[in-house]
Amino acid sequence: MKKIFAFLSVILVFSMLLMACDSGENPAESNNSDSEPAVNGESGTQGTQAGVSAEDKNQMFTERDSKTEYDKSASVAINLSDNTISCSSKSVTVKGTTAVINGEGTYVISGKLNDGMIIVNAGELDKVQIVLDNATINSATCAPIYVAAADKVFVTLADNSENTLSNGGAFTPIDSNNIDAAIYSTQDITFNGNGKLTVDSPAGHGIFTKDDLVFASGSYTVTSLLRGVDANDSVRIKDASISITSGKDGVRSQNADDTTKGFIYMKNGTLKVTAKGDGISAGSYLQIDEGSVKVKTESEDETVSSKALKSDTNIAINGGKLTLEATDDAINANQNISITAGTLSIKTKDDAISATKLLKISGGTLDITECYEGLDSTKIEISGGKINIVSTNDAIAVSLKDTTATAEDNVLKIEGGELLLKTSGDGIDVKGSFVMLSGKVELYAPRLSSSDIISCEGSAAILGGTFVGFGWNKPTLTFDSKNMAIISATLEGSENSAFTVKDSSGKEIVSLTAKASYGEAFVCCADLVKGATYSVNETNATAQ
Repeated sequence: MKKIFAFLSVILVFSMLLMACDSGENPAESNNSDSEPAVNGESGTQGTQAGVSAEDKNQMFTERDSKTEYDKSASVAINLSDNTISCSSKSVTVKGTTAVINGEGTYVISGKLNDGMIIVNAGELDKVQIVLDNATINSATCAPIYVAAADKVFVTLADNSENTLSNGGAFTPIDSNNIDAAIYSTQDITFNGNGKLTVDSPAGHGIFTKDDLVFASGSYTVTSLLRGVDANDSVRIKDASISITSGKDGVRSQNADDTTKGFIYMKNGTLKVTAKGDGISAGSYLQIDEGSVKVKTESEDETVSSKALKSDTNIAINGGKLTLEATDDAINANQNISITAGTLSIKTKDDAISATKLLKISGGTLDITECYEGLDSTKIEISGGKINIVSTNDAIAVSLKDTTATAEDNVLKIEGGELLLKTSGDGIDVKGSFVMLSGKVELYAPRLSSSDIISCEGSAAILGGTFVGFGWNKPTLTFDSKNMAIISATLEGSENSAFTVKDSSGKEIVSLTAKASYGEAFVCCADLVKGATYSVNETNATAQ
């Protein structure tokens, strides 16, 4: 995880950028301990689980990540003034408009620098805290802050401070690292504090690190030509407020050498992303436990991935408020998706939620107001939550997306929750088997000869719960012999009209207001008795 910045690279930096030198006292030693989190990203990347264990959650953030206090009197002051830098410490080498921090300690940076850099080139065991206290730094051709070597760097935003780091529109190489971000780090970097930071990168990425990137607190606005926030090993968000506008992915973590890394974890906070690539993209897993997430992807190029949330493995949503608007899939995982809680508002031109292997929903509120297909996976399990879907194609689609799956894996299982489905395709389209054990389903299919309330190529069984479907084509599938009683009636009703099913005593079995017009009604619930006659909108029908 640690990378040693070679001495020759330092000489190259000096020869290209540094022009004068200043020295002074030794810096104050940091007495804060920081143990590296043991999270390796392996939890939840196999099987049917989509997430990180409770034990790993506790290790996502160190105590030091959240520590914003510092002793100003014992810190090293680095003062910026237009085209000059002043510092009296021997641990800081100043040449021209570049300051190099050489050792562990706390460094308070304030003032304005028109064209220059702050470089961290400390020892491999050194922890460096950079405090931005109303600092504005522009680098015309490189990164305003460049972490070349250290154990870990903490960037703290001083209380009520407003800070800006910007690149001038070009990146010129200064060493073997491909510096292409306004904040570029080869090591772990944590952002915290009670101030504001604006990052502007018109020619590259906003913030990049080769290791772990943590936002523990503070307020951040990032604008970039390329990716907004990018980390090789992980991006972790605790209580920060982050707004990103990017020409490519908004937040990305990807590690080509270690597939257990490259994950994104959000414990809480606020994240707003407007991107022309993917909104939030993880090479490993993506997990959101709490907080507010707003993502809008804007690419109209069909060859460009522009999903709101994307993972090469698993996605777990355990809470929070998510507003997702995408030109591609809103939520997409190459393995599994788990939704246990939270409020999701989704609008997309493609699929709303798509998993290759398993999509599991056990709680939360999902309001999908526009999509091509609503829920799409090889296997879908719904055991809780409230789900509203408006789709131009199938509301729920189950097909063998996973080429390694068997026919037994290709199933839709509903054992809880409340579903309201309004579609312009099939209401439920299952290439495998369908079973319902409990819950409520209310479904509306369109007036098209090709659209069915339920289409199922394998076995079908409604053994519990309440299923009410409306459309224009009578269901033709054969249900299991243990299936509950079914009423299938041909009768027309208009949108907003009352729909009732009553038994012979006049007791209401089903009562609702139709959400669309229909010519066929399909009802299945435990209160129906096979062979009994019922009044369906005053028309007699016998339960089968």
